[in-house]
Amino acid sequence: MAKIRIRKLSDAGWCKEVELKKTTLVIGRGKTCDIPLEDPRRMVSRQHARLERDRHGYRLIDLKSLNATLLNDQRLEPHQPYPLADGDRIQIGEYVIEYRENGAVSKSRPAAQAVERGRGNPGMPPIPPGGRRNPAIRLTPGHMGPLLEAVLHLARYAATFRQEFIGIQPLDADQPFHTMTPEQLKSYLLDATLSPEEARRRFRWFEVQLQELSRHYQAVEAGYRAAQKAVHNYLLQHLDPDKVDRQAAKQPVRFLFLKLPRRWFPFATRRRANRMLRQLLNDLLIDGPKVFEQKVVRKAFIEAYMEAMMPAEEDGYDSRHYWKSA
Repeated sequence: MAKIRIRKLSDAGWCKEVELKKTTLVIGRGKTCDIPLEDPRRMVSRQHARLERDRHGYRLIDLKSLNATLLNDQRLEPHQPYPLADGDRIQIGEYVIEYRENGAVSKSRPAAQAVERGRGNPGMPPIPPGGRRNPAIRLTPGHMGPLLEAVLHLARYAATFRQEFIGIQPLDADQPFHTMTPEQLKSYLLDATLSPEEARRRFRWFEVQLQELSRHYQAVEAGYRAAQKAVHNYLLQHLDPDKVDRQAAKQPVRFLFLKLPRRWFPFATRRRANRMLRQLLNDLLIDGPKVFEQKVVRKAFIEAYMEAMMPAEEDGYDSRHYWKSA
C-alpha cells in the first residue's frame, strides 16, 4: 500500500506517516480535508491539492492554491494531473511530503534534504526521481544581490504606479518593501542577533509583501482587460451606425410650420445620420486622448484593479492594511 511521510521544514523532529487507503484524498488546512495540514500562517490553502488513484497509481493535482504546489521543486499547473513515482517529494507551504509506492518510506534523509536532492552540488535544481538533472545556471550568493534588486525594482515600480495612476500610497509601516536596497533587505532579514520570534515576524512581513506584489500584477492584468472592454463598449454605444440611424429617423423634418416624419425622406435621414456621426467623432477628437483616458479607460481600470486587490478568504492578509488614498 502506498504511503506518504509528512515533515515540517520548521521542525526537524516533526513527522507524520499516512497510509493512502482512499481513491481520492484532499490535502489542505481545512479541517474536513482527508490530509489536514495545520498552518496558522495560511501558506496552505483550505483545499490545496488532491491525490487521485487510477490503475497506474496516484496522481497529484493542485487545486488552484494561492501559493502553489511543488513536485520535486517544480511548480504544478492548477487542475492538471501529475503522475507520482516512488520517491517523489511534494512541497506544500512548509510541509514536505515524501511519496512511497511500496510503503517503505525512507528514514535516512532529514527534512532539510527532502527538498534538496541535488546535494553535493549546491545551487543546482533537484534531480527528479529516476531522472537526470536538467541543465541550469548554478545559483550562488553572488546572484542574490541582482535577484533582490530585480524584485525590489518591481516593488518600487508598483508603488509608483499605484500612487500616480490609482491614487493610493503606502501607509507608514515597518520597513516598506519598495524603499529598501538589496543590502538593507538582506540585513533586515538575516540579522544574526534576532530572536527566533522576531526572525519569523520579519520573514512573514517579507512573505506578505511578496504576496501583495504578486497580487498587484494580477490586478494590473484585470484592469487592462476591463479597460479594453470599456473602450469597446463605449465605441459601440456612441459610434454604432445603426443606433445613429435610428436616432436620426426619430427626428422630424421641419417644413414651414409642419413636422413631417423623416422616414418619408430617406435621403434626408441618411444625411442627418451622417452629420450626427461626424459630430460624435468631432466631439471625441475635441475631448482628446487625456479626457477619453480619464472618463473611460482609467475609470474601468481602477474599478477592476481595486476589486482584484480585495483580499480573498484564503489569503490570510488584507491588502487594504497597506495602502490609503493619496
